[in-house]
Amino acid sequence: MNILQDFRHAARVLARNPGLAGIAVLSLALGIGANTAIFSVVHAVLLRPLAFTSTERLVAVDERDRLEHLPADPWVIVFGAAAMGAVSLLASAVPARRATRVDPLREE
Repeated sequence: MNILQDFRHAARVLARNPGLAGIAVLSLALGIGANTAIFSVVHAVLLRPLAFTSTERLVAVDERDRLEHLPADPWVIVFGAAAMGAVSLLASAVPARRATRVDPLREE
């Protein structure tokens, strides 16, 4: 079979099943769009050179307090840890449901 026959066969199959054709076109469009978006971000962030002539002179200054993201009240941390522990304990105490295998030929 040559490539022209392959394309004719694919066109016949997709024409017979329009749902499959729609899903195929949608997945191709989604894949191409996601690939383009990811490559655009990688190109802008990693591949393109910086717009400075002397990049070795760039410096980052950070004077934020490292503890500023923590809540001011220490009881919030205590209650949060207790709640997480209670959920973990409850999850380990509740028995997990097990799937039972049913044999249709066996009568009980």
